[in-house]
Amino acid sequence: MTIQPRSLNVEITKKVQIDYLISHPVGYEGSTREWGLIIFLHGWI
Repeated sequence: MTIQPRSLNVEITKKVQIDYLISHPVGYEGSTREWGLIIFLHGWI
């Protein structure tokens, strides 16, 4: 699988609320270490 950079350029004029879950690894709170970010996106109605 190849990851390719892309961009999305749109004007959004509708107010929406998007609920999400967040999970931090053990030791994250109060840490000065830099952590990577992984975002899982699926579904949109």
